[in-house]
Amino acid sequence: NISYEGVFSNPYKKCYYRIVRFPYVGYKLEDRVNRKPTQIVVMDESFKVTHVWRLPLDTYSPNNAFVTEKGLNIQVLTANEDEMVFKVFDI
Repeated sequence: NISYEGVFSNPYKKCYYRIVRFPYVGYKLEDRVNRKPTQIVVMDESFKVTHVWRLPLDTYSPNNAFVTEKGLNIQVLTANEDEMVFKVFDI
């Protein structure tokens, strides 16, 4: 099933970001990372969709995200569990 996850408000750019997950056939409950294909839906102040952007598979953890003046920050998955790296999406 498609799942709609968090909505992030960006007061700096007056927009919203919505995380959408799509079905993944190979998904197993014991998987450490949710490998479902993910899209970020960008909406304006009236919640009208302005952009849709698909995240590359197995690269990001959209459950760990926050907003700054520069845009939506999403955690990048790395082999080092002691390190948290974020990429800024200015969309």
